[in-house]
Amino acid sequence: MKLTPEQIDELMGKSPEGVYQAIRQWVREEHSYVDKDELAEALEHAVNVDLLDERDIREIEREY
Repeated sequence: MKLTPEQIDELMGKSPEGVYQAIRQWVREEHSYVDKDELAEALEHAVNVDLLDERDIREIEREY
């Protein structure tokens, strides 16, 4: 799942956990469940547009 420009704008200024949770919710809404591949793709896109870094993702996923 690629993030839309509107979604990226909405995520700007959120904490890393807020970004992660919003992306997870969008994946859930799109697929009716949290598809791990789609979530990974969306998180990778978030890293590429500097919303998250890999360390943030590892720390958040360790909590869950």
